[in-house]
Amino acid sequence: MMALTLRAVTRALFYHDVRDDTDEVAAAMTAFRRATGATSLLPAWLPFGPARHAADALAAVDRIVYRLIDGRLALDRDDLAARDDLLSQLALGMRDAPADAMSRTLLRDELLTLFLAGHDTTSHALTWALYLVSQHPAVEADLHAEVDALGRPAAFDDLDALPLTGQILDEAMRLYPPASVVSRQAFEDAEVGGFPIPAGSEVLVWLYHTHHDPRWYPQPEAFVPARFAPDAPPRPKHSYLPFGAGARQCIGKHFALMEAKLVLARVARRFTLRLAPGRTVTRDFAVTLAPRGGMPMVVSAR
Repeated sequence: MMALTLRAVTRALFYHDVRDDTDEVAAAMTAFRRATGATSLLPAWLPFGPARHAADALAAVDRIVYRLIDGRLALDRDDLAARDDLLSQLALGMRDAPADAMSRTLLRDELLTLFLAGHDTTSHALTWALYLVSQHPAVEADLHAEVDALGRPAAFDDLDALPLTGQILDEAMRLYPPASVVSRQAFEDAEVGGFPIPAGSEVLVWLYHTHHDPRWYPQPEAFVPARFAPDAPPRPKHSYLPFGAGARQCIGKHFALMEAKLVLARVARRFTLRLAPGRTVTRDFAVTLAPRGGMPMVVSAR
């Protein structure tokens, strides 16, 4: 899944300019995810251990992304307009906007956010979804019926015809939120649960706990895609936050959901998957919630 989502997101964001660097980018992003998971509660100025690894990994990604940005900014307007990748369109917008409208740093930030949403987190969401489907034959049968009814591989225009596929992904991201912890900064003094939060404090929100709250999700450990059906009982707005919420909600949300839905539908149309014999599934809590040691599965043609 990691290789598949990497190819998809690099094509959408950068066209093919990053293909020679995909292994380096993937390795750096994996190292960054692991290191930042270990450093989320440590001071950023520490010059050793996980903090150092996170900085090195991010620097490697920055070198590639800034090289791509500078290459695009060097193109003339007609060349940029002829390309359909996001980086080219953003670079085109920068040429037409005031000089201070978007800096190279801001452009890099937006691209990395979309890259993470469309690659790392989407890969884990799909991995958990495929695992959960493999463990629930009735859901698997219904999923196969839905994708078979299309009569062809799912495409963008078919997204509305795949409600169960979307519900499976929603429930997978509830059980295993790809970004299990999000960070926010308090802009004023506050108090939550009797604990004072001074202005400027970094607040870590554990989405995994929110997504398993029995007040909103009866039998919270059970895999029940129908929780997200249109006729499901209503829940508080912020009881489900796989992409965060508000003005700082993940900019890559819609891209990630579209990508994941199409991949799940296309895989389910052609294959059945089962957990490899002798394997056990353990959660690895870091910046993203991944299966520790991967998720080896046996793939069979339908």
